[in-house]
Amino acid sequence: MRRYRRQRGFSLVELMIVVAIIGVLATVASIGYAQFVRRAESMDGYAQFGALKARIAEFYATAGVLPANFSELGLPGASGTAYDGDSGSYQEVFGLESDIWTDVEYQPKLPYGYVLVLRSKTPVDIGLHFQIKPAGGGIRVRCIVNEEAERMPYVPAQCRAGNVDDWSW
Repeated sequence: MRRYRRQRGFSLVELMIVVAIIGVLATVASIGYAQFVRRAESMDGYAQFGALKARIAEFYATAGVLPANFSELGLPGASGTAYDGDSGSYQEVFGLESDIWTDVEYQPKLPYGYVLVLRSKTPVDIGLHFQIKPAGGGIRVRCIVNEEAERMPYVPAQCRAGNVDDWSW
């Protein structure tokens, strides 16, 4: 009498379950990856402001006041206005194209200081704000997104806390 060996392997149902699990994991990973890529791309604006900060500090040391417009910041003239200050496209102001940033605004928040705002073209307007104020013979700067939760995944960690109307830092 012949005994047949039972075949070993996966059933179709088991394979379908594995494929479904892999699909769910891939979806979750792609969402996280998209946020990571957006945050990395947004660092371009953060770096542009880092270079601009030295010009602002030099202007303040020389003139004793913060620059009042794009021209005083050493940037090309504004093509528009926003919140009683200068505004222009990211490309006009910094001379660079960006996959994220569309506009730059320089808003007076007197008597405290000024706010440089980077606007984005993502589904969420990131609205990265750089508050600039005189302090102790120099300037102080902080980066914020007005504590709006939907903006936070797209910016560096140091830019997540604070509100543009709070100047007590």
